Amino acid sequence: MIEVMESALQKAAGEGMDEFIQVFTDKYKEVIGGELTADTMPLLTGEQHSLLAYQIFRDEIMFGGFCQLIQNGYGGYI
Repeated sequence: MIEVMESALQKAAGEGMDEFIQVFTDKYKEVIGGELTADTMPLLTGEQHSLLAYQIFRDEIMFGGFCQLIQNGYGGYI
């Protein structure tokens, strides 16, 4: 089970929705060692993958567009 500190959630909730989601996805990335591979995918549940995929999609599109999303190798995951 992945645990997130309540204090981090409370702080992020005051900063906005993106920061709130980031608390969870940062923890997911920590659990998978920062690298999403076939070996690390089973460490997350389907719901956690959905939230992580949303965060990756949002960040890639906002900072570089669809070409960056594909070039960085996330096309198949999303």
